[in-house]
Amino acid sequence: MVSVRLIIADDDPGIRYILRSIVEGFGAEVLAEAENGHHAIQQTALHKPQLILLDVSMPEMGGFPALKYLRKAYPELRILMVSEYSQNAYVREALRLGANGYLVKSYCASELRPAIQAIMAGRTFVSAPVANYQSTANGAM
Repeated sequence: MVSVRLIIADDDPGIRYILRSIVEGFGAEVLAEAENGHHAIQQTALHKPQLILLDVSMPEMGGFPALKYLRKAYPELRILMVSEYSQNAYVREALRLGANGYLVKSYCASELRPAIQAIMAGRTFVSAPVANYQSTANGAM
């Protein structure tokens, strides 16, 4: 895999540790970590990553408001939403706001690498448990 420079934004330090371990295991460079959307925006401005792993649910500012801001401020930034939620509504909202992909946390061990590869290659990635969202999203994607 081509080296990817990224930021991990999740309010759970244990999840950040797991995500860091996985991505560093295949050669990605973690530039910073953030515990909420505000901090993710600050770290993005400071480090200029290629990719951000952005949790949907965080205190102070969640992933969707941060996604909306980041997409406008950094249109070239790749954004992978990472969430415990596997409902179609979350996937549709993430993609509507400009996320490049949506990954369910319980699938990180098996899907994080292919998700990053797909997103960095310009494709959209949707985690297996919600991949059928297309059939209920009126052809979105």
